Amino acid sequence: MSRKVAFVVERADRLDRVVAAAPGAGLSRRRARTLIGAGGVFVDGRRCRVAGREVPTGARIVAHLDTEAGSTPQPPPPVLWQGGDLFAIAKPPGLHVNETETSALASVVSSFEGPVHPVHRLDRYTSGVLLLARTAAAAAEAAKLFERRAVDKHYWAVTLGRPTSTRIDAALGQDRRRPRARAVRADGKPACTELEVLGVADGLAAVRARPITGRTHQVRVHLAHASAPIAGDLLYGGPAASRLGTDVIRWPRVMLHAAALRFSWEGQTVSLTAALPADFEGLETLGLPSPGRDP
Repeated sequence: MSRKVAFVVERADRLDRVVAAAPGAGLSRRRARTLIGAGGVFVDGRRCRVAGREVPTGARIVAHLDTEAGSTPQPPPPVLWQGGDLFAIAKPPGLHVNETETSALASVVSSFEGPVHPVHRLDRYTSGVLLLARTAAAAAEAAKLFERRAVDKHYWAVTLGRPTSTRIDAALGQDRRRPRARAVRADGKPACTELEVLGVADGLAAVRARPITGRTHQVRVHLAHASAPIAGDLLYGGPAASRLGTDVIRWPRVMLHAAALRFSWEGQTVSLTAALPADFEGLETLGLPSPGRDP
């Protein structure tokens, strides 16, 4: 676990001086500048790489003290399609969509030059098609398609066991016991997911999920509710490892992939697909295509 300090600036000063003087950090000013340049410092929730920035009194600073190479700028994910100010990428697993001060790791947003606005969200460990926009206006217009349920979404998941239903209608809300989690709740927001089993082997299943609504963690919670938690999804009861044939697979992440999106934009029908990433390798026996091939 990385070390970090969080504090409120008591006197306005340059960012490198402020970070060097952080309570309990024990940093030299040179080390503070290195940390800032590596992207390990956030000011009021936003990453800042400018050591000479003047930071006002009352600003909130979060400094990740031992994060270096992992936070350096990364090449942006490959662009799948572009239409005006709207475009789509194939998001790799392990990458946050937005900047977050909880981690100094790079994000999708920080990997691009200039402003980028996410139209929707994928969890950090979910891979696949992600829509982004170059302007806030385009992002807001595209977001209306999701609000009207005018976007056809298909996810692929590897699950422990076969889902008990092909359609889950179960309202979702915040889990009262776990702030990060969602749960099926009668007083939650309506949520519906259609499921199709693509293949089964050794107690595992490959499932195509089509979320009709778009709630946080919807596919993950609905599959767990259908007695088929996603492999690697420890938050919702998925296994950390499974046996497939003679192999024991240690799941590297939540095995969920946003395989396809279909919608209309500027009078054209747009159909987007993202090939399975390499960490799905060896799962063809479940009915999934080889990594690198489009679904």
